[in-house]
Amino acid sequence: MSENKNPTDDGIFEALRAIPPACLLDVLSPLGYTKLFMKGVKSFSKNEKLVARAVTLRFIPTRVDLKEENFFRPGIGSKRSEAIELCGPGDVLVIDGMGEVEQTVGGDIKFLRLKQRGAEGLVTDAAIRDTAELLSYGMKIFAANNSGSDGDLEMLPWGVNEVISCGGVSVKPGDYIVGDDDGVVVVPQTLVGQAIELSMGHLRMEDAVKKQLEIEDVPVGKYYPWKDATAEIMGD
Repeated sequence: MSENKNPTDDGIFEALRAIPPACLLDVLSPLGYTKLFMKGVKSFSKNEKLVARAVTLRFIPTRVDLKEENFFRPGIGSKRSEAIELCGPGDVLVIDGMGEVEQTVGGDIKFLRLKQRGAEGLVTDAAIRDTAELLSYGMKIFAANNSGSDGDLEMLPWGVNEVISCGGVSVKPGDYIVGDDDGVVVVPQTLVGQAIELSMGHLRMEDAVKKQLEIEDVPVGKYYPWKDATAEIMGD
């Protein structure tokens, strides 16, 4: 299980499940966090919400000597296996696949262990294989593509639980990953409390605006984005 688990995780997970990823982007962008949305990473688990802590894995281009070093470690196996063993309930394996959308980071046999570990699923900016089998495990799968290719011929799992890039976003182990059919957002672990508080306020504002627009039948610009009139209908 991720070493970043803490007693507040259950409350954080519950709060984040109620917040759309787009809302998290809206409230964190003004704080200067403008690169939190993973480009090109889509949901293969339709109508499923992902909320989990990140365990990370970084791939590198293949090389013969490094391949031997990577895959044949007695009792451990590859660095991919090492990363998977760090996952547990509440964790998601986030894989930097170098944006290689035609190359796979693994499939049925390799990721069966994620199911056994009770992980929430996996996220990658590369491709996955054996898609139907992975989805049958009940895990949440977010990837740039699916393919029948053998990605191990082109790239190697290498860096375990370090800061990586996935979909153009920096991901640190322990960061919170929130995904749905619109895509995946990374919430820095150090900002998650503030992100939740700001998002709850933002959602309350949006709800008030929608109700008022129904009452008045006026253009949305009267109340949104935030104006003095918005504060009035919210009672602020």
